[in-house]
Amino acid sequence: MEDRWPLDTEMSNQPTNERAERAQSSCYNLILILVVAFSHIASSTLAQEQDLSVEEMLSGVLEELNTKQNWIGQADKRIQDLLAALRTSDQKVASAASRIAEIQDSITSLEQSLGDQEKRSQEITTKIASLSSSIALHIRVAHRLQRKHWLRSFLEQESAERNDRHVRYHRYFANSKNKSIEEFEELLGEMRKVSKSILTNRNSLAEQQEEWKSEKAIYDQESKTRKAQISELNSEIAAKQRDVDKLLEDRERLESLLVEIERIGTDSTNQSGSEGSVIEDSSKSWPIEGEVLVEFGDPRADGRLEWQGVHIAAATGTDVVAVAPGKVVFADWLMGFGMMLILDHGNEVLTVYGYCDTLLARTGDYVEAGEIIATVGQSGGQTTPGLYFEVRSNGTSTDPIKWLGQSNTND
Repeated sequence: MEDRWPLDTEMSNQPTNERAERAQSSCYNLILILVVAFSHIASSTLAQEQDLSVEEMLSGVLEELNTKQNWIGQADKRIQDLLAALRTSDQKVASAASRIAEIQDSITSLEQSLGDQEKRSQEITTKIASLSSSIALHIRVAHRLQRKHWLRSFLEQESAERNDRHVRYHRYFANSKNKSIEEFEELLGEMRKVSKSILTNRNSLAEQQEEWKSEKAIYDQESKTRKAQISELNSEIAAKQRDVDKLLEDRERLESLLVEIERIGTDSTNQSGSEGSVIEDSSKSWPIEGEVLVEFGDPRADGRLEWQGVHIAAATGTDVVAVAPGKVVFADWLMGFGMMLILDHGNEVLTVYGYCDTLLARTGDYVEAGEIIATVGQSGGQTTPGLYFEVRSNGTSTDPIKWLGQSNTND
C-alpha cells in the first residue's frame, strides 16, 4: 500500500496523516462493498438465469412425458381394437375357408355325377343309334316280306302249312320289332331325363364355381386384411415397447435435470462459501403413516417396469410432511403421478411425493423436516387414496425404506 500512497511517507509526522489514513480506509471499504455487492448481484442474476433455463427444460420434458404416457394409454386401446378386428378377420377367414371346402366338395360331386351322366348319355346315344338301325332294318325286311308273301301267295297258291310258317315268322319279327321300338322309346325317355339332369347339374356347377370364386376372393381379401392387421398389431406392440423404453429414458432425463438443479444449487451455495447440508439419520421421518401397498422394485406394467418408490395407503386429506430439510424444486402435476412435489435435500438427494390432493409448498420454498408440504389424495388417475414416495440419490432411485432406516409405525 505504501507504493500506492506515497504521501504516507512524506507526511508521516504531520498532523494531516491521520485524516489521510481515514480517507484511505474509507475508500477501500467503499470499493470492497461495491465489489461484494456487484458479485452478489451477478451471482443472483446468473442463478436466476440458470434456474429459468432448467425450469424451461424441465417444463419441456414434463410435457413430452405427459404426451408419451398419454400415447401409451391410446396405444393400449388401439391394440385392443386391433385384436378385436383381428379376431373378426380370423372368423371371416375361417368361415370363408369352410365354405370354400363345402363348395369344392359339391363341385367334385357334381363333376363326378356329370361325368357318369355324360357317359350314360353316350351309351344311350349308341344304343339308340343301334336300335334305330335295327328298327329300320326290321321295317324294310317286313315290308319286303309282306310284298313277297302276298305276291307268292297269289301266283303260287302256297300250301296252308307254308302260310302258317310265314305267319309265325312275321309274328316273331313283329314282336322283335315292337320290343326294339319299346326299348328305343325307353332309351329316349331316359335320354331326356339324363340330358335335363346334365343341364341342371351344369348350371349348378357354374353357380357353384362362381360362388367358389366369390368365397375365394373373400378369403384372399380377409387373409390380406388379417396379414395387414397382424403386421400393424406387431408394429403397435413394438412401438409401445419402444415408447416404454423411451419413457424410461425420459425418467432418466428428468432425474438428470433434477440433479442439474441440485448441482446449480450446490454451485450457488459453494459460491457463498457454505457447504451442502448433510441429512442426519435422526432427522429423517416417514412422510405419512400408513400401510405400504407397493414396495420398491415390485413389478408393474406386466413386468416391463419396476416400481421406483413405495405406495403408502392413507385417507384423503392426510398431512404429508417433508422427510428431511430441503428446497422445493418441483411442485406441479405430472402424468401418472398427479399433483407431485420434489424436494432437493442437497448432496444429490431428492425425494418425490406423488398422488397428492393439495400442494402446500411452492417451487423455491425451503422446508424443514416434519413440515407439512401437501395432503394425501388420489390424483394422477389412482383408484384409491395414498401417497407415492420415492427417494433418488446421485441420480438413481433408492429403496425408501432402507434410506429412511426405520419402519413406518403403522406399516
